[in-house]
Amino acid sequence: MEKVLTAHASRIAWLIFGFFIIWSGLAVAAALPGGSWLHRLFSPTCHQAPERCYEFMGHPIGLCVRCLFIYLGLALGHPVFARWQLSEKNSLRLLGTAGFLVVADVLLESMGLYDNCKSTRAVTGGLFGFACAWFTLRGLSELSFNPEPKITRHEST
Repeated sequence: MEKVLTAHASRIAWLIFGFFIIWSGLAVAAALPGGSWLHRLFSPTCHQAPERCYEFMGHPIGLCVRCLFIYLGLALGHPVFARWQLSEKNSLRLLGTAGFLVVADVLLESMGLYDNCKSTRAVTGGLFGFACAWFTLRGLSELSFNPEPKITRHEST
């Protein structure tokens, strides 16, 4: 049973990897002529401040650096976690550490203690996306392997 679940998780991981690579590619394509519709596609999830975005061909891409690297971290994390068995406890530690680094980066900048740069946004975003991948892979694997929802009924007394 475990082998079947592992093979299943591997297929899901590569599908998710492909999705997020295409999604990130669309963000880059938003900088091309006629890509304004792609900027609108990404606008509900990202502030897209031009000074916080990488440029392609002299135009900002459709995602800020942190958001782009969250998606790239998600992409890279799925195939890694499909092969690398990590306990739930260690996954939570990884996610907590990555989340702390993002919050610390944002807070320290907003308090004026330092100016973060694109590289710190890339590292913190990529780490956070990577850490989230364990949870999305596990959830999607379990959901697609066993699509019947577990319903718990509570009886009132």
